[in-house]
Amino acid sequence: MDYKLSGIYNQKNLLNDHLLLRGFNDSFLAPHSRYTTIDEEKIKKVNSLDILAQGDEVGISLLASKDLRQVFSFGHLEYDRWTLQKEYLRDYQKDLDTPKPIHYFPGDDPKKQPYFSWGLAATTFFNNWINYAVYQATPFDLKSLE
Repeated sequence: MDYKLSGIYNQKNLLNDHLLLRGFNDSFLAPHSRYTTIDEEKIKKVNSLDILAQGDEVGISLLASKDLRQVFSFGHLEYDRWTLQKEYLRDYQKDLDTPKPIHYFPGDDPKKQPYFSWGLAATTFFNNWINYAVYQATPFDLKSLE
């Protein structure tokens, strides 16, 4: 992209019955911070992949192989409250025209404590990933792994 996508964005849960989205609402918030985008048309041609979530402003945000051996997150659910602020301040020191992350600072004021609005989605996603894609899918005898 010609600009850095940075902020907190709404994502739509596209597969309510998917194991990785168990416990999710129909939509959730997630941080994004990137200069790249994903070609949805190319992804749709790969039959072994499911698009789990996407947002109007960010495109595809969560993707997984049907066997859950590959999981892709194009957002940053792992970010804590302060990560986008640190990135913004770092970039702002290099370029005073650096835009603020959207939907992140109250009143768009970087001096105020940032909102932390994705914690439940993050915890739920990573717990589901560990439980359903790793713990329950890993055989007791690792020699039997394909």
